[in-house]
Amino acid sequence: MCYLVGYAVRPVVTFNPNWHKIFTTESLTMTCNMRSPIPADKSYTWYKDNNLIYTGQSFVIVNAALHNSGNYQCKGSNTDRSDSVRLEVSHGWLILQAPLYIHEGDDVTLRCHHYPGYPAGMTKFIKDNTVIRNWGSDSVFHITNISIDRSGKYTCKKEVSRGAPVYSEVSISVKELFRSPEVKVKPNRVLEGDHMTLTCDTSLSPHSQTDLQFAFCRDQLTLFTDPEIKVSQNPIEEGDNITLTCLTRPSLFISATEVEFAFQRNGQNIQEFGSSSKYGILFAKLEDSGFYICEVRRSANGLTKKSKEINVHIQELFSHPEIVMNPDFPREGNRVILTCNTSINTLRNDIELQFAFYQNKKNVQKFNSSHQYIIPLAQLEDSGNYSCEARTLYSGMKKISAVVSVVIQGTISTYLLIICSVTLLLLILAILGFLYMFRQRPSVNNQDPMTGAPLRADEGEVNNPIYSAVRPKSMRRLAAAQEMSNEPESIYQNT
Repeated sequence: MCYLVGYAVRPVVTFNPNWHKIFTTESLTMTCNMRSPIPADKSYTWYKDNNLIYTGQSFVIVNAALHNSGNYQCKGSNTDRSDSVRLEVSHGWLILQAPLYIHEGDDVTLRCHHYPGYPAGMTKFIKDNTVIRNWGSDSVFHITNISIDRSGKYTCKKEVSRGAPVYSEVSISVKELFRSPEVKVKPNRVLEGDHMTLTCDTSLSPHSQTDLQFAFCRDQLTLFTDPEIKVSQNPIEEGDNITLTCLTRPSLFISATEVEFAFQRNGQNIQEFGSSSKYGILFAKLEDSGFYICEVRRSANGLTKKSKEINVHIQELFSHPEIVMNPDFPREGNRVILTCNTSINTLRNDIELQFAFYQNKKNVQKFNSSHQYIIPLAQLEDSGNYSCEARTLYSGMKKISAVVSVVIQGTISTYLLIICSVTLLLLILAILGFLYMFRQRPSVNNQDPMTGAPLRADEGEVNNPIYSAVRPKSMRRLAAAQEMSNEPESIYQNT
């Protein structure tokens, strides 16, 4: 049997937005909260570095400047000053933002925030020199149900304004929400029929906004133990097959079939509640790295318990290949060598890599142990977009390089041959055109225009105005004399 008997409260100072680091030009509101059952004061005062700066329940910073950095406190008219909270204002490229207060059990968001108005690229998150999320497009990192052992130094890296990656750090201290309760009995010795008082003794963090509730139970049974998540192997490399197992021990009062299991990575569900206590990762990738937890739930009443987080880190087996060309500016006839460069990042000595090459996405060299593709005598048609692919011999882990454009430059003799070929082609076309025009010229008319009878060759020439125009003068005189001799005798001739 359980009975609700009371709760505890604490006043706090809060920020909105809830970050203790901001950039210049950004805004922030501080509020002095006097939570129920403490009545709200009518008068509030604010202090910065122990100097009175403002009167009112909320203090607003608009268009923040560097001088706004400092330690802030608030005070009600009938209370002492609050605990000091620090605000940091930055004018750098990058800040890693964390909430003002972090207590165990909170859902925490870390934000890798770059200066407003500038382009930014990929983001990476690191905790205590261990990568917890590799390069990705998301600038925030979520931690659900944070525990005290997640305290530490967090770092984020980001490419800002097309420059080299910059980084920012923040130290997170996860506070205990409240001390483990202890049951106290008064009087110390109790006899049957005596009155006794049970007290649930604990203390709440002064910065927490949580209301504590208390319950007293008698003869409570444990249905199943707190779950524990185990990974099948460690270390883990790219391409490995791994299994995460959620271990719990049901009591004798419930059957194993009444228990369901679920898995999360970085606060996101990756396997919903079901009968399987295992989560398998086939052919592990770098993005499978993260913080994993499992949950156990009794299907009959919904009672749920969570495991502690474990950090699963997938080690890179070999780097992404890069294709390098030699010489840098190849000419026709040169010997061109394309090299597929990569590096093996594991200490294992049994890793063998094979390489393949592609031209315009077409395979030109199948997978083999050679990391070079050689063109003995480069031709213009060898130009194109080349890439190479590397894979492990046994696991089949593959990575492909970026595309490299290869342009084979022609020699002087090649250019002369092209010019001569074009010139010869133009000459042939000109001759063919001339012959075509000559054949289309009109033919000479060799018929008498009056009778239609065929003319002798010389008559045709005489009657042809074009021909007569170009005949020699002597020929024209001879033709004229011949015409006169052929005329009929005069009609005036005596008969």
